[in-house]
Amino acid sequence: MIEVSVHHYHHIVDLDGPAGIGQRILSAVGELKELIIMNDAEQQAALNQLKASIGKIFTEVKDKLTSLNTTITSLQDALAQAGNSSPATDALFAEVKTLLDGVDGLIPDAPAPTPATPAA
Repeated sequence: MIEVSVHHYHHIVDLDGPAGIGQRILSAVGELKELIIMNDAEQQAALNQLKASIGKIFTEVKDKLTSLNTTITSLQDALAQAGNSSPATDALFAEVKTLLDGVDGLIPDAPAPTPATPAA
């Protein structure tokens, strides 16, 4: 967390007074403003990079879960068709699928793309 404190003191200053103190104060305030804005822009850039990384991880995990789910279902179907599946094996497949569905439920599905609206 970044904390910025700004203390304002109001002085009656002749901007063109001795040694141009007023102009130097205004210049310093302007530099501080630029520093704050620049830091905010840098923070936004870092957050955008973090957002992209998290989005990439999200997609990779979701894709892996979908692939795992498909593989488990295919294996379960192949065993059932071959007649090599016992009730104990069927129960274990059901437990594995329940666990996978539970993990998949932790990750929200990506929103469906919205159809483009025709131009009027």
